[in-house]
Amino acid sequence: MTQREPLRTSNDSFHVDLGFTSAAVHLLYIRFHCFLGAVTLCLTNPIWVTKTRLVLQYSADPSKKQYKGMMDALVKIFRHEGIAGLYRGFVPGLFGTSHGALQFMAYEELKRDYNKYRKMQSDAKLVSMSMVPNLIRVTPACCITFVVYENVSRFLLDQEK
Repeated sequence: MTQREPLRTSNDSFHVDLGFTSAAVHLLYIRFHCFLGAVTLCLTNPIWVTKTRLVLQYSADPSKKQYKGMMDALVKIFRHEGIAGLYRGFVPGLFGTSHGALQFMAYEELKRDYNKYRKMQSDAKLVSMSMVPNLIRVTPACCITFVVYENVSRFLLDQEK
Protein backbone atom coordinates (compact mmCIF):
# COMPACT_ATOMS: atom_id res chain seq x y z
CA MET A 1 0.00 0.00 0.00
CA THR A 2 1.48 3.33 -0.99
CA GLN A 3 1.37 6.42 1.18
CA ARG A 4 -0.01 9.59 -0.28
CA GLU A 5 1.64 12.97 -0.05
CA PRO A 6 1.34 14.74 3.32
CA LEU A 7 -1.84 16.69 3.90
CA ARG A 8 -1.42 20.36 3.19
CA THR A 9 -3.69 23.14 4.31
CA SER A 10 -3.78 26.35 2.39
CA ASN A 11 -5.19 29.79 2.85
CA ASP A 12 -4.48 31.76 -0.34
CA SER A 13 -0.71 32.26 -0.22
CA PHE A 14 -0.19 30.70 3.22
CA HIS A 15 0.74 26.99 3.03
CA VAL A 16 1.46 24.73 5.99
CA ASP A 17 2.62 21.13 5.75
CA LEU A 18 1.08 19.37 8.73
CA GLY A 19 3.18 16.27 8.09
CA PHE A 20 0.24 13.87 8.32
CA THR A 21 -0.10 11.01 5.89
CA SER A 22 -3.49 10.16 4.48
CA ALA A 23 -3.89 7.20 6.85
CA ALA A 24 -3.16 9.40 9.88
CA VAL A 25 -5.71 11.93 8.69
CA HIS A 26 -8.32 9.18 8.32
CA LEU A 27 -7.70 8.07 11.90
CA LEU A 28 -8.02 11.65 13.09
CA TYR A 29 -11.32 12.02 11.22
CA ILE A 30 -12.67 8.79 12.69
CA ARG A 31 -11.65 9.69 16.25
CA PHE A 32 -12.98 13.21 15.98
CA HIS A 33 -16.34 12.21 14.53
CA CYS A 34 -16.78 9.31 16.98
CA PHE A 35 -16.15 11.80 19.78
CA LEU A 36 -18.72 14.21 18.34
CA GLY A 37 -21.20 11.35 17.93
CA ALA A 38 -20.71 10.39 21.59
CA VAL A 39 -21.25 13.99 22.70
CA THR A 40 -24.44 14.16 20.64
CA LEU A 41 -25.61 10.88 22.15
CA CYS A 42 -24.93 12.23 25.66
CA LEU A 43 -27.18 15.18 24.93
CA THR A 44 -29.98 13.35 23.12
CA ASN A 45 -30.21 9.96 24.87
CA PRO A 46 -32.56 11.23 27.64
CA ILE A 47 -34.86 12.61 24.96
CA TRP A 48 -34.94 9.27 23.11
CA VAL A 49 -35.58 7.32 26.32
CA THR A 50 -38.43 9.67 27.20
CA LYS A 51 -39.91 9.50 23.69
CA THR A 52 -39.78 5.71 23.73
CA ARG A 53 -41.51 5.51 27.11
CA LEU A 54 -44.22 7.91 25.94
CA VAL A 55 -44.84 5.90 22.78
CA LEU A 56 -44.91 2.55 24.59
CA GLN A 57 -47.54 3.69 27.07
CA TYR A 58 -50.11 3.98 24.25
CA SER A 59 -50.12 0.22 23.76
CA ALA A 60 -51.28 -0.21 27.36
CA ASP A 61 -54.71 0.53 28.79
CA PRO A 62 -55.38 4.29 28.35
CA SER A 63 -56.46 4.58 31.97
CA LYS A 64 -53.06 3.34 33.13
CA LYS A 65 -50.91 5.97 31.42
CA GLN A 66 -47.84 6.73 33.52
CA TYR A 67 -46.87 10.02 31.90
CA LYS A 68 -48.81 13.14 30.99
CA GLY A 69 -46.18 14.57 28.66
CA MET A 70 -42.50 14.98 27.87
CA MET A 71 -41.49 16.96 30.97
CA ASP A 72 -43.58 14.75 33.27
CA ALA A 73 -41.88 11.65 31.83
CA LEU A 74 -38.39 13.18 32.18
CA VAL A 75 -39.00 14.11 35.82
CA LYS A 76 -40.56 10.75 36.73
CA ILE A 77 -37.82 8.72 35.05
CA PHE A 78 -35.17 10.79 36.84
CA ARG A 79 -36.91 10.50 40.23
CA HIS A 80 -37.60 6.75 40.08
CA GLU A 81 -34.55 5.49 38.17
CA GLY A 82 -32.00 8.25 38.57
CA ILE A 83 -29.61 9.44 35.90
CA ALA A 84 -29.01 5.82 34.82
CA GLY A 85 -32.66 5.58 33.78
CA LEU A 86 -32.24 8.47 31.35
CA TYR A 87 -29.20 6.81 29.79
CA ARG A 88 -30.59 3.33 29.19
CA GLY A 89 -29.38 2.04 25.83
CA PHE A 90 -26.41 4.40 25.82
CA VAL A 91 -23.75 1.76 25.09
CA PRO A 92 -25.58 0.25 22.09
CA GLY A 93 -26.18 3.81 20.89
CA LEU A 94 -22.42 4.38 20.82
CA PHE A 95 -22.12 1.76 18.09
CA GLY A 96 -24.48 3.87 16.00
CA THR A 97 -22.04 6.78 16.01
CA SER A 98 -19.44 4.93 13.94
CA HIS A 99 -21.36 5.21 10.67
CA GLY A 100 -21.32 9.01 10.84
CA ALA A 101 -17.57 9.02 11.38
CA LEU A 102 -17.06 6.74 8.39
CA GLN A 103 -19.35 8.88 6.23
CA PHE A 104 -17.46 12.07 7.08
CA MET A 105 -14.12 10.39 6.48
CA ALA A 106 -15.27 9.07 3.11
CA TYR A 107 -16.69 12.48 2.17
CA GLU A 108 -13.45 14.28 2.97
CA GLU A 109 -11.38 11.74 1.03
CA LEU A 110 -13.69 11.86 -2.00
CA LYS A 111 -13.77 15.66 -1.89
CA ARG A 112 -9.98 15.82 -1.79
CA ASP A 113 -9.64 13.37 -4.69
CA TYR A 114 -12.31 15.20 -6.71
CA ASN A 115 -10.60 18.54 -6.16
CA LYS A 116 -7.27 16.98 -7.15
CA TYR A 117 -8.89 15.62 -10.34
CA ARG A 118 -10.32 19.05 -11.13
CA LYS A 119 -6.92 20.63 -10.32
CA MET A 120 -8.35 22.70 -7.48
CA GLN A 121 -6.96 23.29 -4.00
CA SER A 122 -7.46 20.30 -1.74
CA ASP A 123 -9.47 22.31 0.77
CA ALA A 124 -11.71 24.04 -1.78
CA LYS A 125 -15.40 23.82 -1.03
CA LEU A 126 -17.59 21.68 -3.26
CA VAL A 127 -20.44 23.68 -4.75
CA SER A 128 -23.07 21.68 -6.50
CA MET A 129 -25.90 23.08 -8.56
CA SER A 130 -27.63 19.72 -8.22
CA MET A 131 -28.46 20.58 -4.63
CA VAL A 132 -31.36 22.85 -5.60
CA PRO A 133 -33.14 20.26 -7.76
CA ASN A 134 -32.62 17.66 -5.03
CA LEU A 135 -34.19 19.96 -2.45
CA ILE A 136 -37.10 20.61 -4.79
CA ARG A 137 -37.47 16.86 -5.28
CA VAL A 138 -37.12 15.80 -1.64
CA THR A 139 -39.11 18.48 0.19
CA PRO A 140 -42.57 17.53 -1.17
CA ALA A 141 -41.84 13.85 -0.48
CA CYS A 142 -40.93 14.64 3.12
CA CYS A 143 -44.05 16.75 3.58
CA ILE A 144 -46.32 14.07 2.12
CA THR A 145 -44.72 11.35 4.23
CA PHE A 146 -45.10 13.44 7.38
CA VAL A 147 -48.78 14.19 6.72
CA VAL A 148 -49.53 10.52 5.99
CA TYR A 149 -47.68 9.45 9.15
CA GLU A 150 -49.57 11.94 11.31
CA ASN A 151 -52.95 10.94 9.88
CA VAL A 152 -52.28 7.21 10.25
CA SER A 153 -51.09 7.74 13.83
CA ARG A 154 -54.20 9.75 14.69
CA PHE A 155 -56.43 7.12 13.03
CA LEU A 156 -54.82 4.24 14.93
CA LEU A 157 -54.98 6.07 18.25
CA ASP A 158 -58.67 6.88 17.66
CA GLN A 159 -59.34 3.20 16.86
CA GLU A 160 -58.08 2.19 20.33
CA LYS A 161 -60.53 4.51 22.08
